[in-house]
Amino acid sequence: MMMADMMTNNNKDMSTKSKKRKIKKARICGKRLTEGESNDNADILKRSMAEINVEFGRQQTFELWLIFIFKFFTSLVFLIDDLTFLLYCLYEFHMTVWETGVLIFCTAICVLIYGLTITGFIIDKLGVKFSLFIGFVLYTMAKFFLIFIDNRAQLYFIMLTLFPFAVSLIFPTLVLAVKRLTLESARPLAFSIFFGAMILGAVFGGPIVDWIRHDYKHSSVTYKHENQESGKEQDRE
Repeated sequence: MMMADMMTNNNKDMSTKSKKRKIKKARICGKRLTEGESNDNADILKRSMAEINVEFGRQQTFELWLIFIFKFFTSLVFLIDDLTFLLYCLYEFHMTVWETGVLIFCTAICVLIYGLTITGFIIDKLGVKFSLFIGFVLYTMAKFFLIFIDNRAQLYFIMLTLFPFAVSLIFPTLVLAVKRLTLESARPLAFSIFFGAMILGAVFGGPIVDWIRHDYKHSSVTYKHENQESGKEQDRE
């Protein structure tokens, strides 16, 4: 009798693991849940926080925690951008605060336009993984080019094309990844950790900027370049 019970329990465990693998594959591939899986998620409002924690422990994967880490670093980098971009425009291109504000406003409008037009189509066609990869590559390229540009036309081009398009890909794809990698039974806790990572990134962004500008403000190289707008050689740091 005991042997039969043990075999029954082992069969149940194997069935549960197999079901979890199938559900995980379906979530990553973007397939719809079956009717039975939808019914299992229908009682989420009746569950306590302890039960949600247990469900999250069962459903958590390496990919999900990787998304949380990505969210932390993207929030950190974006806040550093917000705190330093004004100074970058003032010192490197001698722009006024009003001109910099207009550029930031136009960048935000481009993010909205790309998000409403082409971004959703790309995510649907390529999926979460490739869309996120393309977004991070484009964002890295945009920041790399900002190091070497020497006129406003190049700045406007990057801030109205590469940068906003990358942002419009990264943000919705991260949210969609959390949704795909969790069922409704564990989704509240997953999104709590997700947005907690975002807040932590923002919290650490300010002190990091202050630390770098205070301790490494003299760690720079001075060189000469020709300003294409004025035609004169200028010192650049």
